[in-house]
This record gives sequence, C-alpha cells and structure tokens, in this order.
Amino acid sequence: MLALKALPKRTRPSIAYILTKLGFREYAITVNVEAVDVDELIEKEQKELNRVEGDYESLKKVKLLAAMRTKAAKIARYSNGESSPYRIQYVIRAWDRSREDLRAKLTALKAAVGSMERAQAYEPALEPSARNFFYCTWPGWSFSRYNALWHDYDDALVANILPFSSTPVGHLESAEFIYEGPNGNLVGGRTFVGEGNSQTPQNAVVIGTTGSGKSVNVIDILTQTEPFYAYTMIVEEGESYTTYAKTVDPATEPIIVQANGKLTMNYLDTRGLPLSGLHLSAASALPMLMVGQSKDEDRNKLRQALLSNAIGRLYEDFSRWYLNKHSDERSALARRAFALDAYRRERMGPQATELDAFLEFSEFEQTHTDEAAALHRPRGRRRGHPVRQGERRCAASARSDLLAFHVSGATAARAFAGIAFGGGVRPTRGRNALPRHAPGAVVNGRQLRRTF
Repeated sequence: MLALKALPKRTRPSIAYILTKLGFREYAITVNVEAVDVDELIEKEQKELNRVEGDYESLKKVKLLAAMRTKAAKIARYSNGESSPYRIQYVIRAWDRSREDLRAKLTALKAAVGSMERAQAYEPALEPSARNFFYCTWPGWSFSRYNALWHDYDDALVANILPFSSTPVGHLESAEFIYEGPNGNLVGGRTFVGEGNSQTPQNAVVIGTTGSGKSVNVIDILTQTEPFYAYTMIVEEGESYTTYAKTVDPATEPIIVQANGKLTMNYLDTRGLPLSGLHLSAASALPMLMVGQSKDEDRNKLRQALLSNAIGRLYEDFSRWYLNKHSDERSALARRAFALDAYRRERMGPQATELDAFLEFSEFEQTHTDEAAALHRPRGRRRGHPVRQGERRCAASARSDLLAFHVSGATAARAFAGIAFGGGVRPTRGRNALPRHAPGAVVNGRQLRRTF
C-alpha cells in the first residue's frame, strides 16, 4: 500500500499519466474526493491569515509575506466562486505473487510519484495502517472514519491528478491489421474508414533511419491486409518488396524503370478518360523537368504556361485530325457529349466536374441502358437536320474536355484516347479546314513531327 503524504506542488493536464504509463498492470489507484464547506474553509483561512499577519509584523520575514499573499489569494478565489475546495485521499494498491516482484513494483511506483512535481509517497509500515488504507480503496467505503493523509485541494488541481487514462484500440472490431500497443494492449487498423460509398482511404507515412525496419513494417501491413484486396501495386526503389510480391503470386515480375531502359511511358495518354486540367498539368510537368528550373520564378511560370499551351494545342490538333479521318463518328460523339452535359446538369450537383460526369455516366449506361439512350437524343430537333442541331447544341453547352471519345488500335491513336474536341465541331473544308494528318503520324514512309 502507498498513500500520497504530499500532493504535487504544481499540476498540469495528464500529469497522472506518469503513474498510469508503467509497464505492469498489477496495481490500482484510488482517489477519494469529498466536497468542503466553503464558508467554513474561508473562516479557517481568515484566522490563519490573521495569525500570519501578526507574525509578519513582529518578525518581518519575506517568507511570511509570501504566505500572507497566498492566503489572501485563496480567500479571494473561494469568495468569488472562481474555484471550489475539495478534500482528497490518494491511495495506490499493488499486488504480486512474490514479495520480490511486489517490492520492485512498489519501488517503481514510488519513483513515479516522486517525478510528479515533488509529490511524496508514504508506505505504511504497520499492519493496521496498511489494512485501513486497504479498506479505503473499497467501493462504497466513502464514510470511513480513518482520516489519515487527506489533503485540501482546489477543483482544477484535483482534475489534473485524477488517474483517468486509456489505451488506444483503433478499429479493433473491424480491424484489417492488428498490432500490440506500448501498454500490452491491442490496436486494430483499417486502410479505409467509413461506410458504403463514403469510405475514405487512410494515408500514412513511415519515417525512420536506414535499416530501422520501415519496409518490414509496411510488408507486415500488406501481408495482413492482402485478403481484402484483389490486387496490390507497389512503387518503390530497391526491390525491397520482391519477396512479398513473389510470396503472394509466384508469377509476379517487377517492372523496372531506369535510364536507358526498354520501357516507354506515354505521359500524354489519358487512359480512356476525358482530358482534364490535372492531366494537362501533369503532362506539362515532365517537359518542364527536362527544360530545367530557373532561379527566376516568373520565368518558370512562363515556361510552364508555354508548355501547357503547346501540349493543349497538340491534343486539339489530333482531335480535329481524328474527326476528319472518321467523319462517320462525328454524330455519335456529338450525341454522347450532349448526353454527358445533360447528365451532369440534371442529375449531378453544381460541384460535379466533367470528369465526374464521365465516370458516373459510364456506370449509369451499364445499369440503365434505356435512360442513357434517351439522354443521347438531342432535344428540339429541326426537321431535316437532327444531327447538326445536336452538334451545335453540344458545341455551345459542353466544354472541350467533356467531349470525349475512345480510340483503340494504333499506338498513336491510343495515346490520345479519351481526349476532347478542340472547341467544338469544325468544318472539314475551306480555310478553316482541319489538318489531314496527326502529329507523329507516318505518311509515305516519313514521320510527321510537331516541334515546340
């Protein structure tokens, strides 16, 4: 048994964590709290203040002057209701199967108490005293007549030293991976948090020195969460995860990207999605790295703008060339663009982007074929010119990055799959005619290139 014969001189929130964070669990902390009559306490403090004032008048000691100010401040706080007084008794009970281990635990508890801003622990040597303190720890023993080591304390100080603590459990009930906590507890984790379509991925950063086990930790998480995913993609340097990948699928082979390698990455490929500002920015970032950074920030912004403009014109030129070459697809593309724009305006909120509409409408077509087909029909047709009416409405209402189409087959065409019309429908004859060949196309054995 231990009891605090001197409480901390200063307290702070979580100071009790010094006691609750110990590495063993065979101990309990009991804090008995009783309210105090404020009027009686003020009268008691006033009498002590008068006595201290008399001693100061005769001795003139600075210590007595400080005690006078402390007593006066306490009386003012209680009188104004700024704080409430309490009496508390702080008892710690430990147990173990052997005396040696119990003695070691008591020593650790005394050391923890001593680190709580000069608090002092008392270990009763007599059996009756130890038994009385033990009775004080019983639930319902609130009216014990044993009044040893009770202390007057303000409400804020009492709140700070109450042994409220807990061990984190994370998402233990629906855990995808489980680890041991620092206090012998189990902590469960999930890679996504939420319900249904509102789940949010939980990002994480693992920081450590070389050889500290960062890769081992991540591999352990991947191993525990492997049953929840159909496939896993890992981007890393050094092939630290090859063993894990081979364990999951022996046929797995790494894709190694290096200088002078055999792999070619087409950064202009939208992968079947409409051209967006984000992709255009990423596509211009790579040439920007090739050009190099200048110390002048304004010059860097100018270079970035020029590259973005040139790449944007490249997409537009190719879309015009494709429409010239595949004029029979013009009407179908215009109708689809009209349907996407109508779907976004009628079924989605104002915050929805063209890319959101494209993805959601693609799923909508698979589950609601008839309704999707109805959206493809332009409204308000003119007799004799239904297709052109739809084209004009698309050009007026849909942005260029919404008018998407898909191309399959040739590599050059696939690289620009999913890009948009260049500002709507353009004529195929006259001075505004579209180019007959795409940049990069092979004509009569010669490859056409665009330089910028």
